[in-house]
Amino acid sequence: MSIELDYKKEDDLLFARVIGTPDFNEFVSAAGELILSNECPSDVNALWDLTEMEFHEADYAFAQKLIEFREGIKEQRGKAKIALCSDYEIGEPILNM
Repeated sequence: MSIELDYKKEDDLLFARVIGTPDFNEFVSAAGELILSNECPSDVNALWDLTEMEFHEADYAFAQKLIEFREGIKEQRGKAKIALCSDYEIGEPILNM
């Protein structure tokens, strides 16, 4: 899996694109890159493009790990809002978690 982060300063918006099979460590790494960035505020709103993510490996346990991780960085992310985009029908229940 790869995660591409692209901060658009003029819009104050982070675009993130996930490609391939999800990997928890890569999400952690991307979050660390965002939080420690000198160019991008850690509390920036983000639009996540998941149209190229493979959901067949994303199970409940994976989703729970992501939720717990997100709770752990809540202070650094502040009031940032996140929007998720996916065209995968079975992935919709996972996104709703």
